[in-house]
Amino acid sequence: MNSHSRIRWKIMKSSRGLIKWTWRLLLTGALLTSNFASALNYYVAPDGRDFWSGQLAIPNTSGKDGPFATLERARDEIRKLKRKNGLPEPVTVQVRAGTYFLNRTFKLTAEDSGTAGAPIVYRGYGAERPLLVGGKPVAGFTQYQDEILVADMTTQGLKGISFRQLFFDGRRQILARNPNHDPKNPSAGGWAYVDGKPQDTYRDQPGDSKRLLTYKVEDARSFRRLAEGEICIFPRYNWWNDIVRIVANDPAKHILTLAEDCSFAIRPGDRYYRQGFQEDLDCPGEWYLDPAGRKLYFWPPEPLQGKVVIAPTLRTIVEIANGASRITLRGFDIRYCEGDAIILTETTNCLVAGCAICNVGDYHGSGVVITGGSSNGVAGCDISEVGRSGVFLSGGDRPTLHPSGNYADNNYIHHVGVFYKQGVGIDLNGVGNLAAHNLIHDGPRWESFSAGTIW
Repeated sequence: MNSHSRIRWKIMKSSRGLIKWTWRLLLTGALLTSNFASALNYYVAPDGRDFWSGQLAIPNTSGKDGPFATLERARDEIRKLKRKNGLPEPVTVQVRAGTYFLNRTFKLTAEDSGTAGAPIVYRGYGAERPLLVGGKPVAGFTQYQDEILVADMTTQGLKGISFRQLFFDGRRQILARNPNHDPKNPSAGGWAYVDGKPQDTYRDQPGDSKRLLTYKVEDARSFRRLAEGEICIFPRYNWWNDIVRIVANDPAKHILTLAEDCSFAIRPGDRYYRQGFQEDLDCPGEWYLDPAGRKLYFWPPEPLQGKVVIAPTLRTIVEIANGASRITLRGFDIRYCEGDAIILTETTNCLVAGCAICNVGDYHGSGVVITGGSSNGVAGCDISEVGRSGVFLSGGDRPTLHPSGNYADNNYIHHVGVFYKQGVGIDLNGVGNLAAHNLIHDGPRWESFSAGTIW
């Protein structure tokens, strides 16, 4: 057997073992977390109080005891239990239905770990679906100009908070842009094109620049605050987009200078649009945040009455890291954040299961990100409307071909790559990461998943 054959045999052996091991883990996890009677239970509810015991699912008749109000209070109670008596039995934090607006990322570390015989589970109570929100509602809108409304951010707990996304009635809205978004033709419509004569795409040209964009005369416009604007562009090859800040405008030469290099040289005919200028707020669904005056301008696509406007304030909603192990997050709805919704970093035997993750992530932000560690999974989740990729898995050791055992199984992933057009359903990197039985559709470029990995 030559060296290449030995490597292939080793990879195949690792993959077969990983698949068998993954199904054993899923079955074991289901058995460990399904029997509430055998676990110590804490409860969290919207009408709870963090000074109560957390051992009742609803407040008692006297109103003197009941569930906790926050996940953090339940986490801290488990820490106290561990320091005092260890974990003699599984612990389940059951969260009642309702909306939980998080002021900060919910973080779990090694001190929050369970054990093989006593795992720790955070889950929705029964069939209830608690909603974790990484943002705050915006209210107090008044008429500004015609159909455009305005709200003062400083009066509602959003002073000093900048955000690049806005959500109305559960839908992501459009940062003011030009040309306007074309809902009937979202892929091919709503673009401007770099000025100049067409060039050979696959041949380098004298004067190629990754920062200089020549716009057409009809696309010229002056702006009061040039540094607020940015360009979304597909440079040269049309397969990779960049979103880059504008730093200068030469109106005589019709050239915009960008703050950073694009991924490739900017060529005549490249499609792009500009965004982030108040002057471009001119159609329903668009919005603009004035960073100086802290005012939000919004043209709602429908009447505002009875609907909620959400501004994301967190980059991440749940973070499990620093050696944490045997922790499960199950049965939550998770929405509205600027970055990665759930992060698992260097963890072991941790699981995100049965969650619905929607309207999360920017150009750099994905649904669930698992980096390093081993035997961590995303299973049975619905992940959609994500800025980058649905799931990112990495781990394992290339020199030794030791598999991580991280996996994504039985997930429904769709409408990814909202901002980052290389975004995929599942992005695999490393050794021995498994993607199986997932339904994936409506991604911007690659059909389902990226496998920069060894199986």
